[in-house]
Amino acid sequence: MTPVFGLYSHIRSNLILSGILLVALMATSVPVGFGVAMIWTGLDPLGQNSSGALGVTDLFDQAWRKGLAFTPWFIGGMILWMCVAISFARRLVDGATGATALGADQQAYVQGLVEPLCISRGMSTPALLLIQDSSPNAFASGFDMDNAAITLTSGLLDLLNRDELETVLAHELTHIRNADITLMYSATVIGGWIEFWGDIVMRNANIVMNIAFDQRREKQSPSGAAIIALGAVIMIIAAILSRIFRLAISRSREFLADAGAVELTKNPDALIRALLKLENSGKLEHMPSAIQQMCFSNPVKGVFALFSTHPPVADRVEALVQYAGGRLPQAALAESEPAPAGPWSNNSKKQA
Repeated sequence: MTPVFGLYSHIRSNLILSGILLVALMATSVPVGFGVAMIWTGLDPLGQNSSGALGVTDLFDQAWRKGLAFTPWFIGGMILWMCVAISFARRLVDGATGATALGADQQAYVQGLVEPLCISRGMSTPALLLIQDSSPNAFASGFDMDNAAITLTSGLLDLLNRDELETVLAHELTHIRNADITLMYSATVIGGWIEFWGDIVMRNANIVMNIAFDQRREKQSPSGAAIIALGAVIMIIAAILSRIFRLAISRSREFLADAGAVELTKNPDALIRALLKLENSGKLEHMPSAIQQMCFSNPVKGVFALFSTHPPVADRVEALVQYAGGRLPQAALAESEPAPAGPWSNNSKKQA
C-alpha cells in the first residue's frame, strides 16, 4: 500500500507544481510589456517638457502609464499567437518529422498494447505513426483527444520488448490524458514570445543605447538612457525566468507522465528498464530541437543538461523506486548479457 499511496501523492504534488509554474510563466509576460514601454519612453524624443529634459522619475511615470496601456495588447498578441500555433501544432509536427502510418503487422502489435490502456480510462485510441529512425524514442502530439497521435521510431520497436513498449505508450497516453500536450505547447509559445522580445533587446542593445545616448546628448539629459537600460534589464531577466519556468513545467510533467504510466500498467520495473535502455540512445539527430523536447527521452550531456526539458534518467528512476515500488534491473541490463530486444529487431520482413 505504501508505494501506491506514494504514487498518488507524487501525482498530486506534480499537478500542483505544474499549475504554479504555469501561472508564474504567464506572469513573466507582464514585466516584459512594461520593459517594452520603458524602452519606448526612453527613445521617445517627445519625452521632454518645454523647460527642458524630464528627469528619471518623470520618465518613469510616463513609462508606467504607457506600460499600463500597452501590456494588455502585448498579452493579447501573445494569446492570439498561442491559439494559432496550437491549432496547427499537429500538422506542423507531422510535417517536420515526416511521420507515416505503421505497417500492418506493426499497427496490430502496437494497437494491441494501446487499446486496452485507452479502454481502461475511457479514452479514444490516438493515431499511431512511425518515423524511420534508428534512435529509439516516442512522443505524443495533437491539440486534443480527437486529433492526438503517438509517434514511434523504428528504433524503439527494435529495442524494447512488449512490457517496456507498453510503459512507454502509457507514458505518452498520460501526456494526452492530462492535456500535457496543450500545456506544453502553451508554455512553449508563451516562453518563446517572451524570449523573442528579450532576444531582440539583447541583439540590439548596442544600437538602442547608442541612439538613446545620442538623443540625450542633444537634449542634455541622461534620463532616457537610464530608463532604456532599466527596461532592457527587466526584459532580459523576465526572458531568463520564463526559460527556467518553462523547463521546470516540462520536467514536472515528465515525472507526472511516468507516474501515470505506472498507474496504467502497474509495471514500474518495465518502465525503469525502458528508461535505462533509452538513457543515452534516444537523440533524434535530424529532428528540430522542439520535436526532441516532446520525446519520451531527451538525452542532454554536460553543462547543457542544466537546460534540459527532461529530468535526468537517474532522477526519474529514483522517483519510480521511491514512489511506485519499482526495482532496479539486475542481470538483464548487465554488460555481460544483452538487453531483450523488440520483435522487429533483425527482422526486416515485418517492417512497413
